[in-house]
Amino acid sequence: MTERTQRLAWTILAVTALGLIVATGWLFLRSRQMATASASEPYRIVYMDMQAEEHARLVSCNLRGKDVRPLTDGQKLDGWPVAASLREGEQARIAFLRVDLQEPDWGVETMPEGVYVVDASGGEPVRASGAVKSVSLVPPTWSPGGDRLAFGGAEDLNGDRNLGLDEIGVYVCDVATHNTQRVATALVEGTRLAWSPSGGWVIVPMRRSNLAAVSLLDESTGKLTLVLDGKASLACWSPDGTYCAAYAPDGHKVHLLPNAGGQPYSIDAPPGEVIDLAWAPMPDAGTDVFQGRLLAVAARQASYGVGQLYTRSANPRAREAWEPLTDAQTHIFGLAVSPDGRYVAYSLATGGPTVGRDGPPSADLYLLELGQPEPRQLSSDAGFEGMATWAPTGK
Repeated sequence: MTERTQRLAWTILAVTALGLIVATGWLFLRSRQMATASASEPYRIVYMDMQAEEHARLVSCNLRGKDVRPLTDGQKLDGWPVAASLREGEQARIAFLRVDLQEPDWGVETMPEGVYVVDASGGEPVRASGAVKSVSLVPPTWSPGGDRLAFGGAEDLNGDRNLGLDEIGVYVCDVATHNTQRVATALVEGTRLAWSPSGGWVIVPMRRSNLAAVSLLDESTGKLTLVLDGKASLACWSPDGTYCAAYAPDGHKVHLLPNAGGQPYSIDAPPGEVIDLAWAPMPDAGTDVFQGRLLAVAARQASYGVGQLYTRSANPRAREAWEPLTDAQTHIFGLAVSPDGRYVAYSLATGGPTVGRDGPPSADLYLLELGQPEPRQLSSDAGFEGMATWAPTGK
């Protein structure tokens, strides 16, 4: 090897070494930045992870789908999680349904087991639903103070080991004492129960005359009042609880209904049959209830076929069309808006096989930052990942 060749070789090696040093330093700094970002994230996402029929667990992840942590052991079917608002000095808590498919099914639209509560960091789940032995497969809802839960359930009131429609209803339990009271009779069925952020009322999805309907439950009296005289098929609260947004297939409108006084409004719904509806807050909205965005999943058919996510301003006076956020060929469900209104988590059916013979279709969890063009895939397992909720970290 000539002297020139040796110098050239050493120069190449030196440049390569320098490049490796720079790359290593960059990767180190990048990893520190990611760790810092992870530590400062205000939420973790808790969702249902079902990889085998009759068994599911709750897991949590960060906003990139990493740092996945199990919250329950999956010995039974744990799902339909809902996070409580974080109060000063408290650990974030998750309410969820636990279903035991080995127990006998007594009929009606409920399953045996109950409502449980677990810390968002994990630990031993505690049964909150008292002696109620059967629950509706609808996510429960926390009271604004975080001390009570409302859920759908059923009791064998006459002791015949066969639940009838008059034995199913809405229950409210005290989380600390587990004291549980039946407050109304209704066939609870639909996307989710929702306690008003301002208190006083609970949105109750139900089936009535074999059709989807929505009622408002007055928590002080237990009276159920049909929304839009029974024509609404789903509803959600405004972030401050002063308005209820309700979709009525009749007329294909989204109605904005004041909770107590005020002017009702209606706007055209997005194309297709609306199968989910959410109201996202906006930072620094002040006292204007309409400073937020409506989110809707609309399907081409009411049978939950192909669904597409849309958004528009919640201001009924805004001259704004519904904007599609996802591709028209997708099948999405299970909207969960972050408390700050920045993100929406949802599930997307993968088109793969169902979980077991009778389980749900395979689906992955996605995260969309509102205002950004592309969603982020958070999970990719073969089974079902969905029904997400947002657990505040207190950061």
